[in-house]
Amino acid sequence: MATAIAVTDCTHFRIGRLLVNRLLREEHEISELLVARVFVRNTRYEADLVDQMQLERQASGSGAFIALAFRQGKQSGARAAPNQPG
Repeated sequence: MATAIAVTDCTHFRIGRLLVNRLLREEHEISELLVARVFVRNTRYEADLVDQMQLERQASGSGAFIALAFRQGKQSGARAAPNQPG
């Protein structure tokens, strides 16, 4: 079970499984609304997943780049000069 907090005044009620099944079979507008809602929600989840995967790839790519630059600098003996007022 989940917990929900209403932001505005609202009414909620519980609908039994048999009633929902009957409504979905008999009331095509309701079934179309439900399918559309599920489709939109799944599309949003997929987009969020793709964004998360891209961010992880970018983070691991930049981490590898920094490690490579550090290793190259260490091998060549190069050191970063501290910022000094000119």
